[in-house]
Parts: sequence; C-alpha cells; structure tokens
Amino acid sequence: MKEFNAPDEKAKGLSEQSKSFTGIEKFPSQAETMVLEKKVLEQVDLIESHPLGFARCQVYNTYIIAEAKDKLIIVDQHAAHERLVYECLKQKSNIKRQKLLMPETVEIKNQAGIEMVEMYKDKLFEMGFEIEIKSENKVIVREIPAILGAINVKEMLIDIVDRLTEIEDTLPVEDKVLATIACHGSIRAGRKMRLEEMNELLRQMEKTPYSGQCNHGRPTYIEMKLSDVEKLFEKELD
Repeated sequence: MKEFNAPDEKAKGLSEQSKSFTGIEKFPSQAETMVLEKKVLEQVDLIESHPLGFARCQVYNTYIIAEAKDKLIIVDQHAAHERLVYECLKQKSNIKRQKLLMPETVEIKNQAGIEMVEMYKDKLFEMGFEIEIKSENKVIVREIPAILGAINVKEMLIDIVDRLTEIEDTLPVEDKVLATIACHGSIRAGRKMRLEEMNELLRQMEKTPYSGQCNHGRPTYIEMKLSDVEKLFEKELD
C-alpha cells in the first residue's frame, strides 16, 4: 500500500484557524447558519435537477469538476466557452465592431492568403473586421469584433487566413471565421475562475445547442458514473 508522509507543523496549524483569538472555538450565528443551509439546499437542487450539476472546484486552472446526480462531470472550460461564443455569434445578424487605438499591420506570408483577404474583404467587414490591404504581403487591421476585447490581433488574423486557405476545410467562410473569433474570444485554459463563473458556464451549456462538442469536434465535457468511480476503489456494488 502506498504510504504518505505525515503533515508538517504548518499543515497541523491550519485547524487552529477555526478558533478565535481567545482560543475558544467560534460557532456560526443563527443568521450565518440560515444562509449556509439555503446555499446547501440550492446546491442539492442543482445536483438533482440539472444535467451538469453543481461545480465544486477548478483543477489546473483548466478543468471544472462538477457533481451531478450519480455522476461526476469534468468540463474543459476553454472548449466549452468557445462553443457558447460561437453559437451566440451565429445568432447575431449584426456583429458590433471596436476601433483599434493603434491599427495593426499584419504580414501575410503567402500570396494565397492575401488573395483570400481580398476576396472576402466585404464578408469580413460584415463579421466585424475592417481590413485594408497595404501591399502584396501586408494588411492593416483597423477594427475588430467588440466581443474580442484585448487580444493578439496579428495572431488572430493569421489564424483566420490559415482557415480560409485550407482546401480540406469545407465549412462555409462564415463558419470558419466565427469559429476562429470564438476561439480567440473565449475563456482560456490557465485562467482561474470563481465558483459563480463556473456554475454560470454550466447553466449556459445546458441552454445552448451542441454545447457538448467544441468547434473542432472534440468533447467539451465528460461524465463519470458514480458506480464507475466506486469500481476504481474496488467497492462492491449492490
């Protein structure tokens, strides 16, 4: 059997945080107890009645662990939010733009890329981008979709051009661009999320069509039945 080292003195001292400065254990007031009980009831309701349950924690600042009825849910926060942004953009008939304080000059390294920008310049404008072709291998980006906020404009435009020039990718131009916008405009892996944000993400996923699959065809979450978890611990099942 695997053995673990005993906790150090610093870890032992954590239990003392539940005591007041007088050394006497501090108990919650009646008001605090009522608030706590209400929160517990809300959590139980979410666990019992919602497919994705209640978010318990975030691990590696990338995955959300949620408790649902008789199962655990593990959500890839970036993939899930990317899908939500994509579906939201698809519903919008007019994407708002934001003007860059400093227009961004982007070098396009291949002729096919410049030709794609020229060909779909009007379509890109409809989708929030104001782009001016400066030379045979450079463009100037003056406006981007407002939903993107502060992002790396050069990186995003190069990604869009790469998608447009992919012969094997048979998606419509609009879908290619929207998928790239969604990728750059979504919560990134490595970002710490508050518990409220995690649960809001779960609720939005439950309301959004196709939220179980990211824009690249991969799952946004996986389920693990409680019975399967118990098998891992070699527990006998009734």
